[in-house]
Amino acid sequence: MHSEPLSLSFNPAGIELDRRQGLSRQLYQALRLRVLDGRLASGTRLPASRDLAAALAISRNSVVRAYDQLYAEGFIEGRVGDGTYVAQLPQTTLPGKKLSTKVSTGFSTGLPTALSTNWLDLPVISSSKVIHSGALGRVETTI
Repeated sequence: MHSEPLSLSFNPAGIELDRRQGLSRQLYQALRLRVLDGRLASGTRLPASRDLAAALAISRNSVVRAYDQLYAEGFIEGRVGDGTYVAQLPQTTLPGKKLSTKVSTGFSTGLPTALSTNWLDLPVISSSKVIHSGALGRVETTI
């Protein structure tokens, strides 16, 4: 039986999957990256799960799981009777503004970052005094 070559709505070239690892996770990550970096623009129609599975020589279930995760996170949307499309993502950054690649620690710059192991340095919360009053009293009398 001779079959026609698949015509996909986007080129899956460059999606290389390691068969020794989770295929659906790898496909999800590859498609998510393409959406985020603009290679898959909003409104782009994604191929049917069967077609993409055939093009990548993987099971349809792997494609369905990847699509399900992308859908759950809002990267793609299904249009009843029309297929699956890349969703319109909100613009969260101002044009021309560079994002910092530094990881935030969540610490205020005015706070010391050293940790203390001295229990006297710790703040005393009244609720903890009530709950642990017996044990706290024994510790305080031994010191």
